[in-house]
Amino acid sequence: MPTSPIDRLRKQLETQRRDTLSFCRALDHIGFDPSKLDWVTLRALHERDADCAELLYGIERSHISTSNVQKYRSEADVLHKTAQALRLQLRSALPGPFQKRLDDALPIATSTLTNDDIYAEIRAAP
Repeated sequence: MPTSPIDRLRKQLETQRRDTLSFCRALDHIGFDPSKLDWVTLRALHERDADCAELLYGIERSHISTSNVQKYRSEADVLHKTAQALRLQLRSALPGPFQKRLDDALPIATSTLTNDDIYAEIRAAP
C-alpha cells in the first residue's frame, strides 16, 4: 500500500491510465465500426489520458514534490471524474449488443495491461 502522498498520487494516476487504456483496447476488440464512434468524446478521453501521463511524467522526473502534491492530487481527481464520464458516454452510445461485448472485453483488456504499457510514452520522452 502506497504510504507517501507522492506514491498515492502515482498509484491513482496509474489506475486512471489503466482504466482508459483498458477501455480503448476493449473498444478495439468488440468489432464495432470505429467510424460510428463519437470522435469528439473519444478525443476528449485521449486528451485526459495525455494529461494523466503528463502528471506521471512529472512524478518520474521529480517535478512533483511533497510540497506541491496536493495541487496535483486535486487535478488528478478532476481528470479521473472526467475520464470516467467520457468512458460512460462512449459506452452508452454503443448499441446494446456492443455494450455487452465491451463489458465482457474489459476484464480481459485490463488483465493484459502492464506497467510497461502505462509508462511506455512517459519513459520514451526526453
